[in-house]
Amino acid sequence: MLKGKKNKLESCKNDEVEERVKQLLAPQKAKHLKITLLIPEKAISKGRPRFNGFTTFTPKRTKDFEELLSEYYFEARIMQGYFKEGALIQATIQFRFKRGKHKELFCKGRSDIDNLVKAVLDAGNDILYPDDSQIVILQVSKLYDETDSIWIELRGI
Repeated sequence: MLKGKKNKLESCKNDEVEERVKQLLAPQKAKHLKITLLIPEKAISKGRPRFNGFTTFTPKRTKDFEELLSEYYFEARIMQGYFKEGALIQATIQFRFKRGKHKELFCKGRSDIDNLVKAVLDAGNDILYPDDSQIVILQVSKLYDETDSIWIELRGI
């Protein structure tokens, strides 16, 4: 009888050890993960929440843009993977705007860079990563280019 209890205890300990090993290894895998996207769309700033007297809501333009981004993100998740809870992420984002008459490389007009970033990162929540708070290094630029696009690279660190 004692022998049966001992086997159950060992089995329970082995299951706990296996689970803990999986938890420890999960962030390790993220270090090698790299997700790259080129989204052929014009970047739109995240709009401020609106209040209609009863409740707050996200502006339609912002909501539509984040839904469009999420379609690209789901495709990237299927093809390239995703970051798990606890993974540390480095993000590099280039917002490329159609050059037009501009001869400069960097785009100093248009939308504020922080509002552009907010829209792009928020759209990735629960798709490419559990929460954008996992992004601990961020490099962002606004450039002129031949066409409007958004280039995103996410790397595990």
